[in-house]
Amino acid sequence: MVLCAFCVFAVMASGAIAGEINEKAGTTGFPFLKLVSGARATAMGGAFVAMDGDVNGMASNPASLASVGARQGTATYTNYLVDTQFGMVGAAQPLSEGRAFGAMLSYMSYGELQKTNEDGLSEGTFGANDIVLQGALAQAVLQSLDIGIGVKVAVSSIDDYASDAYMLDLGLRFRTPVEGLSLGASLSNVGFVRSGFSEEFKDALPVAARVGFAHQVAHLPLLFVGEMVLPNDNDVYFCGGTEICIRDILFLRGGYNSLLKDLNEDDWAGVALGCGFRWTRYRLDYAYNFFAELGEAHRVSVVGTF
Repeated sequence: MVLCAFCVFAVMASGAIAGEINEKAGTTGFPFLKLVSGARATAMGGAFVAMDGDVNGMASNPASLASVGARQGTATYTNYLVDTQFGMVGAAQPLSEGRAFGAMLSYMSYGELQKTNEDGLSEGTFGANDIVLQGALAQAVLQSLDIGIGVKVAVSSIDDYASDAYMLDLGLRFRTPVEGLSLGASLSNVGFVRSGFSEEFKDALPVAARVGFAHQVAHLPLLFVGEMVLPNDNDVYFCGGTEICIRDILFLRGGYNSLLKDLNEDDWAGVALGCGFRWTRYRLDYAYNFFAELGEAHRVSVVGTF
């Protein structure tokens, strides 16, 4: 019955947006809501919807928090494309067995941009930035099933103009009878834009449904993840990756994201690589994304257990 519920959720989530994929390609606002938060997830192609025990999982699936067994904190910095900078801090707090709360604050800066008038003459510079505050609550409802709900507030600013939006995230995670295999599904950014950059127009939100798996291979230090993403502003795409753990200290990771491949036909576009190092209660993660002609991105995360 639990597996049936999982399948119904996945079908409903995909059906909610599948009809709009081709009609609204590239037409939504608030694009920063699509970014992967942590370096570990980034290095595995962004496939994190079925992962557990990591505070960064709430960005993809709020249900992942239910398996966080101790208080966690995290911080991420990304040197992104075209001189943009991305930062995030987050924390997760277990409330009882099988129940946890998490919060995350993300910030993206686009630096200083040149301002010109209608004649092309310079009028100085202006800034642009985005801020997202989110909270999530997860609960184990059955021995093998976790559910979660998250709320988000996003504010995007360009010069003297601003737009704000309010959203919900929904998710579930199912531990299958197969040892080490979990399934996950989520629906993200369902909500409304309260005020747009102008009174006449409000951007649509980038809603996305995710369905995926995570498989920790029994008796081997190997983790495999895979995910299908159905956005309302692009075609369906796939991502996946693997993690190798060496003596529970060093982690080697690699991943692939077909959406990034679609941006450029370069053979390496969409490839992600990364590593991690664990020392006592802390883990340092690094991820490298290759965007071919668009450039590259470096991401560093720190996760601590307290």
